[in-house]
Amino acid sequence: MRLISITCPNCGAKLQATPNAKMLTCDYCNCDVMVDDEVKKFRLQDAEQAAYEFELGRRRALKELKEDAGIPEKK
Repeated sequence: MRLISITCPNCGAKLQATPNAKMLTCDYCNCDVMVDDEVKKFRLQDAEQAAYEFELGRRRALKELKEDAGIPEKK
C-alpha cells in the first residue's frame, strides 16, 4: 500500500514509501533517503485539513440549496 510519494533529492525520481519504511533507495541513482516521521505526520495533517475544508464546503452548499428552495433553517 502506498502511503506517500517522495522525490529523490539526488535525481528527482519519485520514491514510494510504505507506512513502516525508514529508509528508501532510489531505483535510478541508488541514493539512500531517510524517511522522516514528520513527513508522514504532515501528510496526515494535510489530509485532515482537506477533509475539514470539504465538510465546510458541503455544509455551505447544502445551506445554499435549502435557501434556494425556500426551506427555513433549523435553529
